[in-house]
Amino acid sequence: LRTFYDQLLNRVRRIPGVRSAGLSGMTPMGNYTRSCSLSAEGYQPKPGAEPIAQANAVTAGYFNTLGIPLLLGRDFRAEDEPAITPGESLIGAIGRNSGGSNEAPANASHICIIDESLARRFFAGANPIGRHLSYEDRYTPQNALEIVGVVKDAHYDGVRRPDTDGTMYVPSWSDGAEARRMVMRVAGGAPPPVEAIRRELRAMDSNVPVMQVRTLELDVNASFARERLIALLSGFFGMLALGLASVGLYGVMSYGVTQRTREVGLRIALGAQRGDVVRMIVRESLVPVLTGMAIGLGAALALTRLIAGLLFGVAPRDPASMLFAAAAMLGVALLAAAIPARRASRVEPGIALRHE
Repeated sequence: LRTFYDQLLNRVRRIPGVRSAGLSGMTPMGNYTRSCSLSAEGYQPKPGAEPIAQANAVTAGYFNTLGIPLLLGRDFRAEDEPAITPGESLIGAIGRNSGGSNEAPANASHICIIDESLARRFFAGANPIGRHLSYEDRYTPQNALEIVGVVKDAHYDGVRRPDTDGTMYVPSWSDGAEARRMVMRVAGGAPPPVEAIRRELRAMDSNVPVMQVRTLELDVNASFARERLIALLSGFFGMLALGLASVGLYGVMSYGVTQRTREVGLRIALGAQRGDVVRMIVRESLVPVLTGMAIGLGAALALTRLIAGLLFGVAPRDPASMLFAAAAMLGVALLAAAIPARRASRVEPGIALRHE
């Protein structure tokens, strides 16, 4: 199995357009995770805490392919893979541990890479490079894994669920040979070279099919399907409400200013400048509008916590959205006050004084 995957990986890396490729036990947003019990050198777990973390077996090139930055230490190298693959897998060993056995899984490479969450959890901000982890609930130096690198966190269990447990990465074949997922980065915006991969597979073994091909972008978009639907509906009804409020506000303010036509004519007849009269009416008309906007913004800020659980990557109190709504209402109010006031100021004082 290991030989098959290694040969396939080498063939895929030579396909034109493939910039990098790697193998892994699980992939971000792949709806599949695997975990294990972990303990760290010098770490004392809190009472009742379960020392569980995600575990991913990856080849060299995995982090570069998925764009997961390396923060400290080094990446895996080809020589980190064991010369001989252990006969038992990590999953099998974990299953025996859950059944009561204390036997730790054999790790043939004795190195690992951890993410930021695991580094914070076990080492509280200290440099973890050169420290050790083990697969037991309590740290034991036998079969301990030396930490050689730290990478950024990746979302394996969906974007809405934070990876608070952390993830440990080990060389792909250090815990045994199992099914692997292939990840690849293609040049530019080119589609995945599925047909080329199928040809390589047929050349190796005609009985092995390509089961599924996905892009990371599609996986991320699929995880946001509910949020996108809610955003679409909320945006539609929000714009509809804003439009209805604007029409209503324009009608009420226009009617109110038109009712002051007699007042405008009287002021102009008494010597007031037309521009001063228009500005005065607009200023007085905006007082209730600004009061209503202040009340509305206060209520919106107070109610944003109700939708916080539906948002990802956007603050509930998004200033741009609130400023847009406030600016729209203010613009409508200015037009509703200024246009009728300017029209009334152009009416001859005699006609305005006879206006009912």
